[in-house]
Amino acid sequence: VTLGVLVVKMVDMFHTGRIVQFSINYSHEWHWFELPLFVLCGGLGGMVGAVFNWGNQIWCGYRKKHWQQWKVTEVFVLVVISASLHYVIPFCKGGMLELLADLYQDCAGKQVEVCRENDYEVMLYTLIAGTMKLVLSVATVGCLVPAGLLVPSLCIGAMYGRAFGIFIQALSSSMPASWFFYECQGHATCVIPGVYAIV
Repeated sequence: VTLGVLVVKMVDMFHTGRIVQFSINYSHEWHWFELPLFVLCGGLGGMVGAVFNWGNQIWCGYRKKHWQQWKVTEVFVLVVISASLHYVIPFCKGGMLELLADLYQDCAGKQVEVCRENDYEVMLYTLIAGTMKLVLSVATVGCLVPAGLLVPSLCIGAMYGRAFGIFIQALSSSMPASWFFYECQGHATCVIPGVYAIV
């Protein structure tokens, strides 16, 4: 591992002087009331993973029956649909690693696309983009073109997690005197949606 880290640092693949493409540094700590929310977020992520497995199993069965002799056509159709949707839907125009870096960010003083003024609009767009990426991942895994599953899975989870974090942030802002959000009293920033994207 040490040799690998030294080689990556020497080669400087990302032209940043660091061994990782992006890093996240939060100046705020999480709060105890967030632990059950993290568990809920993880459970919801597991359910999304189960939906992915179920949908991919059905799609692969359909592909085997009806698209066996049309593999190149299937790839072409998937490329056209994917490119069209990624062009239209916000938060999908760049690369997935850049999107992940943006979703994980704390919005304090940052100028990234997911840090807009209207949090409800961002929440809606992240839910739409996450659902679109989930459906496209179900359709593309197992097609003729080899592709990875790790980064798309991280993006889908981060989009749903960020939307959940925005919802919790709005809830804590609208009910600051609630016993559940007691730890937030006296803090300017309490709930960070980027933490939920990481979870």
